[in-house]
Amino acid sequence: MKIAFPTNDKEKISAHFGRSKGFMIFEIKDGKVVSEEYLPNTITGHVQHTTNEDPAQEHSHEHNHSVDTHERVAREFANMDVVISGGMGYGMKSRFESAGINIIITSEKNIKTALDLFLQGSLKHEEGLSCNHHS
Repeated sequence: MKIAFPTNDKEKISAHFGRSKGFMIFEIKDGKVVSEEYLPNTITGHVQHTTNEDPAQEHSHEHNHSVDTHERVAREFANMDVVISGGMGYGMKSRFESAGINIIITSEKNIKTALDLFLQGSLKHEEGLSCNHHS
């Protein structure tokens, strides 16, 4: 199983999937982490914008998302089983779900804590945290 977390510092979960500086990827076997890696974000449509953990500031302008961007991201993450994020737009969330990737939106900020909670089966999806600024 592979689990991806958007992050700006390799420790905290980013408040917005598309604006993260990169992604921590964990491979899980038999309930244990067997590998982890960091992938810089070179694929999302927001990568050219500055990264900000305050969602109110992040979404203060209009976005011009294309279907191509969401599809490109979904292809890059096709080998992931789960994406755990602090927030995600409906369009990206929909693409991941259509590809069979489980999405969990959480208020937990620490990647390792969220990963442990997920592996214990106690990390809950918090729908109200999703980004509703675009679709």
